[in-house]
Amino acid sequence: MTHNIYDQIITKFDALNIDYRQVDHVAEGSCEAISKIRGNALEQAAKALVLTYKVEGSYQFCLCILAGDKKVDFKKVQAAVGKKVKMASVDQVMELTGCGIGAVPPFPTIQAIPTLVDPSLLLNEEIVFNAGCLDKSIFMHVDDYKSFFDFDTVQIVV
Repeated sequence: MTHNIYDQIITKFDALNIDYRQVDHVAEGSCEAISKIRGNALEQAAKALVLTYKVEGSYQFCLCILAGDKKVDFKKVQAAVGKKVKMASVDQVMELTGCGIGAVPPFPTIQAIPTLVDPSLLLNEEIVFNAGCLDKSIFMHVDDYKSFFDFDTVQIVV
């Protein structure tokens, strides 16, 4: 996997004067394992899941962002989008985000995808996430995250 998405994120953050801290580490996609490696609290880790659903026979997608210590509640996401949802395939995730599973940042990258952020993540002063690759993470202030892109705040966790 290349660091193309990572480079795009850093370029955009720098252009917008967003304060962040970048950390290099061993490649890891598990939220719990990488949080131990980075030394952050699990609830600070922004977990990004791509879910899919059908509308008139066509696949649609949403990006669900939740704290690392939480689990997604598919029924709550279903209520938010109005359709039965399931996890997107590895190929769909790569096509939509340019990232592999575990490396998806907590905002759309290649394509605009409706994004649902669970409010529990936003209680943190700082969040951290794998930044398009498994061996680089970014810490950023939650207020910068909230102003970086448009999303819907929806309770989507168990």
